[in-house]
Amino acid sequence: MNAFSGLRGYIGKQTRDNGEEFEWREEHVNQLEEMNKKYFAKLKSENIMLLLAKDDELLPYNKTLSLIKNPAKTIILDECTHRFLKYNQVLPEIKSFFENRP
Repeated sequence: MNAFSGLRGYIGKQTRDNGEEFEWREEHVNQLEEMNKKYFAKLKSENIMLLLAKDDELLPYNKTLSLIKNPAKTIILDECTHRFLKYNQVLPEIKSFFENRP
């Protein structure tokens, strides 16, 4: 299963929330795939903390859960969107997670 295949549907001109336009290209998806092979695939589950938004419009949280097996910590929130708007609310948990790594 390719975690980035859904991002191919966004290739072309995109607009950020602030109105700024940018170009999402095939090469960006390819770069993510290469990074996945080089880095992500080698991660140990005990070092992974997932922050997921049920209403993420780009990356379905249930697909992410099926791709990443047994993370050390998972936080799934509602009403966060792809921008993960509740980041500040989970910052203490993020800090604790990384401070307590062996």
